[in-house]
Amino acid sequence: MFGALKRYWLELRKAPAGRRFQQRYERNHRLRGGKLSWRIVRIGLAILLVVAGVIFCFIPGPGLPLIFIGGGLLANHSLAVARALDWAELRIRKMAKWAKQWWLHASTFARYAVVLVAALLAGGTGYGAYEVIFRR
Repeated sequence: MFGALKRYWLELRKAPAGRRFQQRYERNHRLRGGKLSWRIVRIGLAILLVVAGVIFCFIPGPGLPLIFIGGGLLANHSLAVARALDWAELRIRKMAKWAKQWWLHASTFARYAVVLVAALLAGGTGYGAYEVIFRR
């Protein structure tokens, strides 16, 4: 099982950005075989991971990784999802590059301000989750 996951991850890493999920879908589509029930289970698991990821985004937990893993699994079975993930990857890379450049050229005061705002947002989110979960 872990060998298959490792191969899957290496395939994604080696593929070019903006085409990696579509290439994975096409490969999976060509090799499509196996039982229909197993494919339905994998699609159901992928949808469950995405839903759990969305829920965990509102409460403390591993929300974004679950969304990415579930989306990657869904991309194996849906060309539309594969295209959406490739599109999103290019946009996220562009934003991350911009953020990195901004951070490298920002003043010390601006960096402290960003860290302070992020800490306040994280604390507020944690407090809000606590209120929702334990103080109904």
